[in-house]
Amino acid sequence: MKNRTLFFTFVLPILFACCSLLSFKFPGDEYAMYAISSYVGSWIDHIVPFGDIHNPLIPISIALTGAVVMAGLGFLMDCLKASKRRWIILYIAGALGFFIYSVAGYPSIQEAIAKNGSLMAYALFSINLSLYLSTIISLVWKFTAVYLFKKESSKGQTNSPS
Repeated sequence: MKNRTLFFTFVLPILFACCSLLSFKFPGDEYAMYAISSYVGSWIDHIVPFGDIHNPLIPISIALTGAVVMAGLGFLMDCLKASKRRWIILYIAGALGFFIYSVAGYPSIQEAIAKNGSLMAYALFSINLSLYLSTIISLVWKFTAVYLFKKESSKGQTNSPS
């Protein structure tokens, strides 16, 4: 692991876990925004059913499970040497875009707040959705670049004289 940073391995799970735990405090209408924004970790509830949504083990287990998944994706991004700058730009732009789009779906900010409780619910929802989007786009970008590079380099080898 020479000269390999583990930026994504640590940043992605920390962002996910923090937003997931905070989102449980600001869940939106009937925990819908929480459920969608913490989807990556919610599968643990199918394996270990915790029962009532108010069980304190639910947000902790979902945050930890999602953090493990995001750490794996982050490690993959670190191994592929995904661009930090591109990911940060996608992450910030996505969070702002999701926030504006979700609040703008209501005639006024007051009605948006009345529906989901607070602007914090929209912010945390947008931050975690953007985490998914920026990670997926960065991985697809990197896999596509690796595939095209290998395809181009294999063409160059077949055309060169032996």
